[in-house]
Amino acid sequence: MIDALQQAVDDRFDGLCELTALLVREQTVLGHEEGAQRLVHERLTRLGFAVERVGVDEAEALADPHGGYPALPYAGRSSVAGRIQGTGGRGSL
Repeated sequence: MIDALQQAVDDRFDGLCELTALLVREQTVLGHEEGAQRLVHERLTRLGFAVERVGVDEAEALADPHGGYPALPYAGRSSVAGRIQGTGGRGSL
């Protein structure tokens, strides 16, 4: 399995370097995450993932005693989540 994983990384090395370079060029500081999130969304979609944007429930986040207080408002900000269906009876990832 380790050999297969290493081969998969080797086969995708150029694409991984390209994605890394694109992400590094995007502004990703708090409150300006959209550009990088757009890139990740596009890449996951191209790879066959079901992709969705997940917003924060502000009231629930603020009520979480371990959540802390946000440095910026949550309005207009989200996270990217991707899911790909497993094969051969295996679950999704």
